[in-house]
Amino acid sequence: MTTPVAETHYSRSSANNEALSVWVVDGDGKMWERTEAQWIGPYSLSTGRRIVSAPSVTGYPNNPMARSVFVVDSGGDLRQAYTSDGSDWSWFNLGNAGTKLLGSPVHLWGASNAESVFAVDDKGDLQEIHWDGSGSVGRWINHGRGDAALLVGESPGGYYSKALGDDVVFLVDENGNFMRFNSFQGWSNLGNGGAKFVSQAAGVELAIFLLVDENGDLQRYLTTWENLSHP
Repeated sequence: MTTPVAETHYSRSSANNEALSVWVVDGDGKMWERTEAQWIGPYSLSTGRRIVSAPSVTGYPNNPMARSVFVVDSGGDLRQAYTSDGSDWSWFNLGNAGTKLLGSPVHLWGASNAESVFAVDDKGDLQEIHWDGSGSVGRWINHGRGDAALLVGESPGGYYSKALGDDVVFLVDENGNFMRFNSFQGWSNLGNGGAKFVSQAAGVELAIFLLVDENGDLQRYLTTWENLSHP
């Protein structure tokens, strides 16, 4: 079972019109939703392919009932499960930028209802599908890599930077260095705190990033690396 992903979404039936769901993918490649009351699912693909990534979930500001869940399938394509009413779901195959995806996706909102989904492919490059907010079809972009292939498996981290007017995505490469990407500044290698990183990062919009290194220590980055050790 994948790492659970929590989602807060609109609900007509709750007292404050807000409900919590947790999404997971099981060992058979089927996706499940756990509400506060019950398990719902499985949500499975009908093409003979399995879901092989953790999900990334989003709601929509212009329709509180609409939700999307993004996953990668066993053929390396990005899949979207979409509902406009909160109950009836449809699957869409969004493909890839020409190379099979391997890593889990992450969905990010941009300005003016623009949205993007990022994932790492089997060559260690960063791929993005971008919708500009006008209702047009999504456009795939291969952003390549920094100094080395990117780690696959866990989803990239990211946030929308109002200062840059762009999404900022951060990942760890196969050399254990922390890499940051946005389309205006390109790739930045922020190195590490003296020991290789072994997992992707968690971060916040103030550009404070937290990663675990090969010694099991927690490293924090703001403008320099700080070793927070371990319990």
